[in-house]
Amino acid sequence: MTRGYRVGIAAPAGTLAAVVLLVVPGQAQAQATEVTCASDGGRQVECDMDTRGNVVMVRQLSRAACVEGESWGLSRHSVWVKNGCRATFRNVSGTSNGPVAPPPGADSSSDSLPDQVTCASDGGRQVECPMNTRGRVTLTRQLSRAECVEGRSWGLSRHAVWVKDGCRASFARDTANGYDSLPPPAAGDVAPRRAVQACNDYSRRGYDGEVLSTSAQRPPYWEVILKFDDDRYVCNVSSSGQVTSFERLR
Repeated sequence: MTRGYRVGIAAPAGTLAAVVLLVVPGQAQAQATEVTCASDGGRQVECDMDTRGNVVMVRQLSRAACVEGESWGLSRHSVWVKNGCRATFRNVSGTSNGPVAPPPGADSSSDSLPDQVTCASDGGRQVECPMNTRGRVTLTRQLSRAECVEGRSWGLSRHAVWVKDGCRASFARDTANGYDSLPPPAAGDVAPRRAVQACNDYSRRGYDGEVLSTSAQRPPYWEVILKFDDDRYVCNVSSSGQVTSFERLR
């Protein structure tokens, strides 16, 4: 990180005055409030990000565990990852309808995440809100004029609820009727070939991308990471091959 220094140069006798050199760091450009950062080859990598306020991991994209303080963390102007962690991080400070962050030091893969959230797709874009999605999650109240339809404009990933196409709604986890005891999907599960092929077909590339990882989400959904010539993409798809979202990893 560049810092500013004031350097005084003594002037010889008889000169008009001392020369003062002021080195000022360049003005920081506006930094991203959401980034995807990847530790390729296990090495530590830093990704520029606005880390002022509250930053949370909203989606793990690697099979390697992403644990705060061990394989990911924050510096003054960036998020860092290592040991193979690849994940998406978001600054949730100052958002009225944004995700509810877990308490500091909490394990975002467990019951430390909230059982109820309100999630909003502002501008129609897809947004993820961290949530405990173990068991059964239901939409309890639609808050937008845009329709909220499961599998189309809202759905679940391993540790979050996502919304898009203008959907804004409240969601809650059902802890009654034995749903709370249902085990979460096992990490590292392999998506059915039909689901992976549906993601390739949806890309309209004319060729199959390299499968970087597949992760089981709320049954029957999967998250598939594909690498094409231009970039990597994350595909949310059902076991039957219904693609609910397909986005470039930023």
